[in-house]
Amino acid sequence: MNYNKERKLIYWGTAGCGSRTNIGVFDHLGDRYTCMEKGTFKFGTSTHQQGIPPGCEGYEIICMIRNPYTRAMSAYLDLLQDGVPSTFKEYCFGDRYLHWPNDVDLHYWHQWKELGTPNWFIRLEHMIEDWESIPNLMDNIEGWEDFKVSNIIQNNHSFENKFDEYDENGHQKVTKYMDQEVADLIYEKDKIIFEIGNYNKDSWK
Repeated sequence: MNYNKERKLIYWGTAGCGSRTNIGVFDHLGDRYTCMEKGTFKFGTSTHQQGIPPGCEGYEIICMIRNPYTRAMSAYLDLLQDGVPSTFKEYCFGDRYLHWPNDVDLHYWHQWKELGTPNWFIRLEHMIEDWESIPNLMDNIEGWEDFKVSNIIQNNHSFENKFDEYDENGHQKVTKYMDQEVADLIYEKDKIIFEIGNYNKDSWK
C-alpha cells in the first residue's frame, strides 16, 4: 500500500489506470512510503495493492479509476502482445470476469466492502482536474505545474504495446473491437465504476 505520512493520505494505484504516472504525483508531496509483504520502502517502489497500512487508520484514500471499456481493452492488448490467440469478445466472455476473488487487481472494487470506499477518485481521463480537486494535496505539492506538462499532459507510457492506438484525446481506441453485446457485458460487470466516474454507457462508440 502506498501512503504519505505527513499528509495522511493513502494512494491505491489501480492496475491499468495510469498508476505509474500518478505515483509521481504522490511522490511530489514528499514523505511517501510503500508497505509490502517484504517490508516498507520510502520511494523507489510502488504497488497496486489496496489496504490500510499499519498506523494509517483514518487516512484519506485516493484511488485511480478508468473507463472500464478502455481498461478492458488495455488488458486485452497486453495479452495479444504476449501471443494469446483470442478475440476481444472471447476474452471478455471467456476469461475477464471469471477470476474473482483470485485476481484482486482486475476486480479491485470488490475489496471496498472490507476496506471501505475511497474518499477521492482520480479518473485516468481527467487526472489533472481530479488531482487538483484534493485540497490536502494541492495545498502542499511542489513542482506541480512542471510535473503536469512533463508527465501527465505528455503521456510517457503511450505506445508501449505495439497494438496501442489512441484517439485525439490520448485515450485507447476501442470501437473497432467492440459490439453492443460486449459493451453490455462490461457495463453490467463494471457498473460501479461507470457510476463513480460518470462514464457514459455509450462511450465505446
